[in-house]
Amino acid sequence: MNKKLFLVVVVLASVAGGIWAQTDEKTDEVPWGGKKNFVSVDLGILLAGARYERFLTQKISVGANVYWANSFIIFNEFEIGLFARYYLWQGLFGELGLGFHNHSGTEARGDGTDGVFSTTGVSITPTVGWKFDPGNAGGFFVEPGISVPITIGQKSEWMSSEESEVGVSAGFVLFCGLGWAF
Repeated sequence: MNKKLFLVVVVLASVAGGIWAQTDEKTDEVPWGGKKNFVSVDLGILLAGARYERFLTQKISVGANVYWANSFIIFNEFEIGLFARYYLWQGLFGELGLGFHNHSGTEARGDGTDGVFSTTGVSITPTVGWKFDPGNAGGFFVEPGISVPITIGQKSEWMSSEESEVGVSAGFVLFCGLGWAF
């Protein structure tokens, strides 16, 4: 009798232990110590921004970003948008963003002289970068990257009486994100 009771208790304890050990979030699904949320401040030469990222799977994440870059004369950029990332290998990622973008800068006119143009509209922003964790997994991280925002929208020349037209402009953004995973 005692052997049967002991066996039933052991089986019930192991089944109950297996049930209670189940969790919704598996730490092996996401790198960086199982952390799924990442917040960073993006810094660069004449650039400041912020970014939030949420992992959906081990290799796919989605998020939102905002940044402003300004060299006062050569270019000025502002973007707010959403993005999706795919992690290729060891923190190396490719990203595609979609959002609102204002890009102004010096461009050549058709007559060979330079003018200051501004394009405001929808942006498609491909980005490549590398996220790495210099300390313990799941805390502070560093994220250098390169973005090329392509803006499609209303293009106009500064201090010109000509009407604006639909145009395309592209920028180049070099950034380094510093952030925290939680």
